[in-house]
Amino acid sequence: MNKNDTDIERGITDFKRLKDKCPWLQDFNKQAKGSRAILQPYWDAYIARVSAEEMTISIELSAFLAVLCQINKPAGILDLGSGFSSMVFRLYARDTKPQPTVWTVDDSPEWLIKTRSYLQENGLPIGETDVWEHFDEEKITSPSLIFYDLGRMELRIEALSRVLAMARKFNSIVVADDFHKEFYRAHAISSLAEKGCEHYSLRILTEDKFSRYAELIFP
Repeated sequence: MNKNDTDIERGITDFKRLKDKCPWLQDFNKQAKGSRAILQPYWDAYIARVSAEEMTISIELSAFLAVLCQINKPAGILDLGSGFSSMVFRLYARDTKPQPTVWTVDDSPEWLIKTRSYLQENGLPIGETDVWEHFDEEKITSPSLIFYDLGRMELRIEALSRVLAMARKFNSIVVADDFHKEFYRAHAISSLAEKGCEHYSLRILTEDKFSRYAELIFP
């Protein structure tokens, strides 16, 4: 069995385990279909006008994040890596009472400006934004959901330990994208084991046509 076959098997096994931990997944397909229908026009416009499809979080992952928010109702969301995820979370916040706080952080000041402009164009509040280099988690209130899709993969590997420490501090669920990249996945799984974090492959739920998928992490 090659490494890809092993990872596919992990995805299937983890999905079975995750359904036991999260009973709401029994109705996931129905919920995701509704969320995807709402998000699809925004996503189509985004990849046409703002960023290439392969650089944008997938519509599959976008729908998963929307459903996760609807189920868990996070009071605070930390969006690490600005882009279409920033749209997903603000659409959720706009339609939720009480309205959760969304913090968006990016390693690129230029891209953060672009994201702010995109949110404004769509009539959504910019909310709290910051550059990763200056980001201080002491200034935020407990985010119960962290989306980790920050910058270059080298930075993502470097910053993972800090993000996991924040997740433990705030008792946050983490959704980490790009676990299809073997070198990143190997490093991340080793770090998660070292820190005793429970984690599940979301390959069955979030894989897209580029074979990208995410991981769900519990501190």
